[in-house]
Amino acid sequence: MEKDALRINGLLSAIGELRNPTHYPSACLLMPMLAKAKILDTTLLSKLRPEAIGTDQTRRIEPISAFAKAPKRFREQAIARFVEIELMHWHDFFDSVESNPLTPEQRLAIVVDEDATLVLAGAGSGKTSVITAKAAYLMKAGIRKPEEILLLAFARGAAQEMSARIEERCGAPVEVKTFHALAYHIIGVVDGSKPALAPHATDDVAFLALIRKILKDLVG
Repeated sequence: MEKDALRINGLLSAIGELRNPTHYPSACLLMPMLAKAKILDTTLLSKLRPEAIGTDQTRRIEPISAFAKAPKRFREQAIARFVEIELMHWHDFFDSVESNPLTPEQRLAIVVDEDATLVLAGAGSGKTSVITAKAAYLMKAGIRKPEEILLLAFARGAAQEMSARIEERCGAPVEVKTFHALAYHIIGVVDGSKPALAPHATDDVAFLALIRKILKDLVG
């Protein structure tokens, strides 16, 4: 019974924290809690009768059964509350982290910390600003350490720009690579050596010359 009481108290505490979450309630964090709630509800709570344990105890343990049956509702409410709190707390930061205040959509993309997040945005909509600000937010909020963050960009110029902007705003360097540089690094780690690159892979002048030649050959 003491073991069951500890399980019940632990779950009630965790579920209670969802009312005012101190961290983003991502699926990977809630799934273990949901699994425990379902097991406890199936093996014990569903078999308890109010006349046996009393009305007060029945009401006390009800959140566990409710969470086990409707976890989506609990998570959505927790997310809404967390986002509301974070947007208020970091309002000044989002106003000043870039040259222009971030838009509501940009701020939402930053504070949402799902296991995987897809943000669709067109050219010139501020994607680099969001990535830069998100990395800065994660470090300043203590959610991630600099060594836990890896940013990827298509062009070296964009990667260098992000790296400089983040270090300027946070005082800490973050690893920023192009997709090609990351792949090249992985090959080196796996194979023990990195393959030789074509001259135009690291020389912008040679790359442009190659493009011109290709276009000339196609037109000719």
